[in-house]
Amino acid sequence: MWGIKKLTERGNSTPKRSPLDIAKERYAKGEISREEFEQIKKDLS
Repeated sequence: MWGIKKLTERGNSTPKRSPLDIAKERYAKGEISREEFEQIKKDLS
């Protein structure tokens, strides 16, 4: 069982990102405007 669990965990090792990190990334990519980014920051605080 241990080997099976470790094999399945390995494929699920994406780091957890906070909503703010995601918003920063989207802003940097130009997917959202500065105003949208500022509103997201306000909503999350």
